[in-house]
Amino acid sequence: MVIYDWTEYHVLIISYLGIVKGHEMVNSALEISGDLRFDSTRYVLCDWTRAKRAEVSAEDVTQLVAVMKSVCKICPTAKNACVIQPDKDGNPLMAFYKMLADDLSWSVNIFKEHDEAFNWFGLPESQWPRW
Repeated sequence: MVIYDWTEYHVLIISYLGIVKGHEMVNSALEISGDLRFDSTRYVLCDWTRAKRAEVSAEDVTQLVAVMKSVCKICPTAKNACVIQPDKDGNPLMAFYKMLADDLSWSVNIFKEHDEAFNWFGLPESQWPRW
């Protein structure tokens, strides 16, 4: 399941819950691009800390990045932070996303803590959501 939270007019938090399938990631990118609030978004946090499992293939990640090439044109200077759970395998699909995302206009980075991501955004603590 994927849920969205615009905590501030320019901050979007996308939370992945339970079992996340590849098509859900692609659909979520399309959904947010159609929301008027996305036009003013400057920071996108993808929160994977509550996902139990990701049923996502390399092809799903490639398709997501292809969709994101168009989506990024809406707010081309946004920063995208992905917060992940520590994984003994090193989160290879997230690393693959980061590699492919280097072709996007967005700055993309991967973190293991929410605070690290919001520090990277450069937002004052008063604008951080409370987890």
